[in-house]
Amino acid sequence: MYNDYEIDVMTYKNESMDKDVFKLFPKSNFYFFSSNFQAPKPITFLKRLISPTLPGFSSHSARLIANDIDNLISKKTNYDTIYFATQLMGQAKLHLNSKIYSIIDLYDIYTTYSISKYKNLGFYRPYYWLFLIEAIRIKRLEQKIFNIFDLLFATCEENVRRVQKMKTHANVIEISNGIIVPKKISKGRGDSILMVGNFEYSGNLEGIKWFLENVWSSLKENTDSNLRLVGKYPDVLKQIVAKDKKIHLAGLVADLRPYYSEAGCIILPLFNDGGTKTKLI
Repeated sequence: MYNDYEIDVMTYKNESMDKDVFKLFPKSNFYFFSSNFQAPKPITFLKRLISPTLPGFSSHSARLIANDIDNLISKKTNYDTIYFATQLMGQAKLHLNSKIYSIIDLYDIYTTYSISKYKNLGFYRPYYWLFLIEAIRIKRLEQKIFNIFDLLFATCEENVRRVQKMKTHANVIEISNGIIVPKKISKGRGDSILMVGNFEYSGNLEGIKWFLENVWSSLKENTDSNLRLVGKYPDVLKQIVAKDKKIHLAGLVADLRPYYSEAGCIILPLFNDGGTKTKLI
């Protein structure tokens, strides 16, 4: 697209991204939101039940983002299409004044994930009802978002069917994940166990908690392996692993290749939808 179209990008200010992206796309103009990304904070059961914002959507100020987009459109009136990456950004269109042809890229369907959360619990558990109510609310919000877009991109047939079941008016197109496979792949020779992911995302956090509770204790007793976790992580995970000297929280890293090359085994404990799972490929 970069070679054939004039593309303006609006995103959050990110100094680590700027250095590389600006060099790769010098013809594009980059603009930044007036608001900041806010990591969701833990809230009580009752507050979560009555919260006006929903899990997966609360980290963005949709109204402020919409206002930033409207201001840019008013300055540059020649846009043909607006592309939104994920529902997080797509919710801003609910508050947008512009009627320009719009596309939303769905790396995941939140409704699928929210349904799986309460299905794994007994109806007598308090969180069953919380997750059930949230699933209903998330489905309604996603339907509302999808219905104001002209075109939806989904990454697999399962997600296409899910969107179609939600009876949206937009066209849905499947665009599968792609990856450039290197000509030579070296097998890891180390003895560490590796997981890469955003551990602030509930799917990854639940998965690694399960692994630590059900698998890791046995591995520590029977092997000399260390566990390396690479990616953003919340304080709760830091507290869980604080006393285990065999677990290393690497956080965000500039290059994943050394971690993969030093790993003897890579784990991906996900029980619910976890984005595009490109790392599995």
